[in-house]
Amino acid sequence: MPSINRANRTEDHLASYAESVLNILKAYKSCPSHVKPLVEAIFTSGVEIMEKNSKIDLEDLQVLRHVETDMDNQNDIGVPRAPRRL
Repeated sequence: MPSINRANRTEDHLASYAESVLNILKAYKSCPSHVKPLVEAIFTSGVEIMEKNSKIDLEDLQVLRHVETDMDNQNDIGVPRAPRRL
C-alpha cells in the first residue's frame, strides 16, 4: 500500500499527506455509512497523488488534516470544510 510506505519516509515530501490518508482509512470501519464514500474518495485520490508523486499545496493538506481530526474525534463530518482564513 503506497500510503504506508510514504508515511514512513520522513524525507518524502508526501509523508505527512500519506500519514493523514492512512489515518483516515483506519477510521473507515467505524465511520457512519454516509461518510464512507468520502473516505473512499480520499483514499483513491491519495493513492493517485502518491503514484504520480504530485506536489500538494498547504491548503489541501490542511483540509485533509481537518478531516483526519474529525475522524479521530468521531464527529459526523459530512463534507470537509476548508480551513478558515485569519
